[in-house]
Amino acid sequence: MKKQLLPVILLTALTAACIHKTGGPISAWERVNVNMAALAQINNDIARGLIAAEQTGLVSTQQAAPILNYQEVVAKDHAAIENILATGSNQATNQSAKIQALLNEIQNQGTTLIQSGGLGVKNPKSQQSFTQDLQGIVTLTQTVLEDFQLAKGN
Repeated sequence: MKKQLLPVILLTALTAACIHKTGGPISAWERVNVNMAALAQINNDIARGLIAAEQTGLVSTQQAAPILNYQEVVAKDHAAIENILATGSNQATNQSAKIQALLNEIQNQGTTLIQSGGLGVKNPKSQQSFTQDLQGIVTLTQTVLEDFQLAKGN
């Protein structure tokens, strides 16, 4: 468990450290936006890793399907959230229920996929790697939810 949390903690620390702002502390709204970018990056990395594993024969297309289906959900929900966030913090606050529902969908489906063992990857090392990446998405989604709550004043 500690091995799985370490990459997530490092990613969260790095994303927070990557925010450079002159004059004042970093707001929850800024953390939401930065962590949403990190979520997209992790999702992209999962896709690239899965494509590489498939090309080298570590996984078949059928075995990759559950992860690719989840990766598609993350990409779709991420795009919807980004469209809302692009309208500004006031508009995003007005649509907070939708943002929370999309983030919950990402988190719940990721957790279900991890717990089901339905990753479809037979190589233990590759399965562990994908599990850690998926756990990173789930954990980062929780961070975004918490920061969004702070940003909207709850």
